[in-house]
Amino acid sequence: MTEIKYDDNLKLICSYGDGLNYQEVLDDFENAKKVRIVTYNISKKTNDGSNLKRLMDLPEGTDIQIITNIPNHWDTYFKGAAQKYRDSLELYLGKLNPELYNANNFVGFKFDNHAKLIGTDNILYIGSANYSDESARNEEMGFITTDKDFIEKVYKEIFETTKIASEPYFDDPYNALRLFIVGFEVKYKVYIKLLEEGTIHVGEEGVFVTDGTNLSTETLVDLYNDFDIIQDIENVVDDLYDEENEDEYNDLYSFINELKELDLSDVQDSLLEDGNIYNLIVFDDVERANEILQNEYASEAWDENLDRYVEIAMQDAHEELSELKLNAEYDLIALYKTLVSAKSIFSRMHDYLLSIASEHVNTSLDNT
Repeated sequence: MTEIKYDDNLKLICSYGDGLNYQEVLDDFENAKKVRIVTYNISKKTNDGSNLKRLMDLPEGTDIQIITNIPNHWDTYFKGAAQKYRDSLELYLGKLNPELYNANNFVGFKFDNHAKLIGTDNILYIGSANYSDESARNEEMGFITTDKDFIEKVYKEIFETTKIASEPYFDDPYNALRLFIVGFEVKYKVYIKLLEEGTIHVGEEGVFVTDGTNLSTETLVDLYNDFDIIQDIENVVDDLYDEENEDEYNDLYSFINELKELDLSDVQDSLLEDGNIYNLIVFDDVERANEILQNEYASEAWDENLDRYVEIAMQDAHEELSELKLNAEYDLIALYKTLVSAKSIFSRMHDYLLSIASEHVNTSLDNT
């Protein structure tokens, strides 16, 4: 394998049947928040160590998006060509079924695609090699870049254009709902774990607030916005309705009614500025002690009295913090219980979507 370095962020790699020339991208999968793949074909196997197995094993929350062609697809078929394509389609649907992957994933098919792009949010390969194990046996050439601004620009301006023009694995309304539900199921699992690791204690005796908190104002903003989006899920389900699947629609709507019963607006209020949870998160007891010392004890806190009044100011700040914790306790427990309930609803809704998935595979993929 030969490398020609242009600068610290760009190099050309040529392989001669001695491995995958985008191996650095594969090695970055464990650090990736997103994975983007455009390829002409995929690996034929999903055994341990294969390219596809690497994708399947990525952790929950990873944003995976794959666009591929399907070999043997033609506009017109002669003799045994139609069966050959049907065999390829069956293989690709089996290997790329989004439900086989841990992560939140989109799969699309574009039948005029011959481009190859394999990347994460940190590193990107553009070249001749497909996302297949077989490419390791070929002579392949391509560029690798670690310029994150350039990578993001490629994803926004090129990958998204290709994605929009592709045929999704599932029909559009079902796919939108599936991605929505899987994404929120994972998000809420992360929020719950975050609370349990530094804010909430869950034991046999019940749920209690701990002495500290590991929440941030950024997390509160994310939570607030995610609660807002939950309340729009009804519109996504409505897109699935037609007379032929009325029973399915009614089953899905039962989950919507459960989500509506959650007291989301009250929980949201506590996340806003001046809400009980917000006030607790932004409180800095050291900074507040300094303010108290300056504003209330400045005339007495000098020379031999300084240490005593520093201690008094710190005690005053600690008492304010205790009051804030007391005020926020009910809201934090309500937030936790709401997240647990919503996550349970999303999990059951996801299980239901799995049970009806085969009925929503995009029928336009088979043109034979």
